[in-house]
Amino acid sequence: MIRAADRSIALPSLSLALLTVGLTAAVDAQDTRTVTQPTTPSSHCLMLSANLPALSPTAFVPPRAFDDATEASPPDTKRINDAITQCSAVSAASNFVTPAVVELSAKGDNVSFLASLIVMRSGVTLLIDPGVTLYASRNANEYDAGQGLCGTLQTSSSGCKNWITLSSSSSHPAKNIGFIGPGIIDGRGDAVITFTDGTGSEKNPNNYTWWELAHQADIQGLSQVNPRMIQLSDVAGALIYNINLRNSPKFHIAAQRANQVTIWGISVFSPEGQSRNSDAIDPNGTDWTITQSYISVDDDDVAIKGGTVINNGLTPSAQFMTIAKNHFYTGHGMSIGSETNAGVSDILVDDLTIDGADNGLRIKSDRSRGGIVQRVSYNNVCMRNIDRRNLGGGALLFSAYYTPNAVGTAYPDYRDVRVHNTHSLTPSHQFFVGYDATHPLNIQLDNVILENQDPNLIVASDAIVTLGPGPANFTPTGLDVTVFDDVTAPDEPPVDCSIRFVPFVAAGIPCDANGDGRIDHDDLAAIGAAVGYSVYPGDPRDVDGDGVVTGHDVAMCATRCRHAACAP
Repeated sequence: MIRAADRSIALPSLSLALLTVGLTAAVDAQDTRTVTQPTTPSSHCLMLSANLPALSPTAFVPPRAFDDATEASPPDTKRINDAITQCSAVSAASNFVTPAVVELSAKGDNVSFLASLIVMRSGVTLLIDPGVTLYASRNANEYDAGQGLCGTLQTSSSGCKNWITLSSSSSHPAKNIGFIGPGIIDGRGDAVITFTDGTGSEKNPNNYTWWELAHQADIQGLSQVNPRMIQLSDVAGALIYNINLRNSPKFHIAAQRANQVTIWGISVFSPEGQSRNSDAIDPNGTDWTITQSYISVDDDDVAIKGGTVINNGLTPSAQFMTIAKNHFYTGHGMSIGSETNAGVSDILVDDLTIDGADNGLRIKSDRSRGGIVQRVSYNNVCMRNIDRRNLGGGALLFSAYYTPNAVGTAYPDYRDVRVHNTHSLTPSHQFFVGYDATHPLNIQLDNVILENQDPNLIVASDAIVTLGPGPANFTPTGLDVTVFDDVTAPDEPPVDCSIRFVPFVAAGIPCDANGDGRIDHDDLAAIGAAVGYSVYPGDPRDVDGDGVVTGHDVAMCATRCRHAACAP
């Protein structure tokens, strides 16, 4: 069992081999496995060397494309897929229990791979070395699902194959899939969409990027037909560890019927206000753990999806999930929904810090896609600067009216939602809105403190609210709202957030705070900016491993710096 020095719920140790998580907390809602910290493999099945030079790692900062010939025919698609197929056959000897590693490595100054569709197979781990980047093709024809729609605006979002998928089906799920860094997977959502079949002048006359296409879809009331980065469909055992995901054209990680999934120590980034629908992680399935990760995107940081019917509806679509020890920055916060029609159950969100997101803790659905959401526990949450863009979001946003004019009879039904030890340092809107008196929001608020909260910005209706045993410094009121005052510990102090709001960081080797594979003055500046903040084990800024970034860490990294600007 592991425990952060100043955090209140004890977590178990989490382990590599795909894996089982069971957080021994005072609640039942959680991943049922026991998970210990993964490790990076020390050997490989096959190693592939990069043949392409570096691009700019930053969206919109050139160069973000290779030469025309390389872009027209991504050179690494076949050899990566061939290696995956070959190594899956090796892992098959152990019934896919022992992972076979395909390693992407640098060769001199060549540090880049460019590929279109990649199909992961059972037993294979894709290992991307420090400083190495796997880039997505920007050629829409490479992803087209056969109707010529990928890279266009339509009334439906279907029409693209996703970039990285699994060889699996509902009757034959993939087993033991892995993605390990600390290299980078970059979807290049900022890149201009190309069409090598000659239809570009017709389909993309304005030279839109994937993200600009998404923006146009929003303006025109249409859907952008863009590929997702990683689609985990029908898998039993997946690990995503210590890797950087950047700039996806759409969702970074999406899932359907994905079970026994561990996401540990990853960093996900796409720019705020420029990368619509760039959700970081959208879980679906059973037994998930997401931990010690840093997420800053332009849509949901995590959004648990409950729309896929499992076992003829006898099993909740999403259940037994632990989201613990994470930092969220820009984005739409920690969400459940909007699809909840097939059920969401037994969710634990613990030790979460949110800084600058449009929303904080959020359950969203409506009568077109609603269902039962139950046994959801939030604990030890620090928030600040929520809805700083004044878009109408809130630190606590529980609403059965995601689309106010939705039609249908799939009514949202939020049962047994518990918010413990939660502290928001800046004011915002708050929403406690059930569907109706038959389908109320049933919520407990235990030691929930909203600093400088304007009571006029608290909206509540069709809710049953229990206060206590710790205090709440506000009381939701409204139509058909019932409040039970069960506060027995009114003097319990708020959660201490004083050293929680550490700046965003990449996944990387020690001292490599920006994840580019080298230690230079930019890293020292980033580590210096984090001095005084608490961090999780393995954070590249905490070299001495004491859980807090200090001047000692800066000094240790200065001795490893290999850039002239580091010299005193």
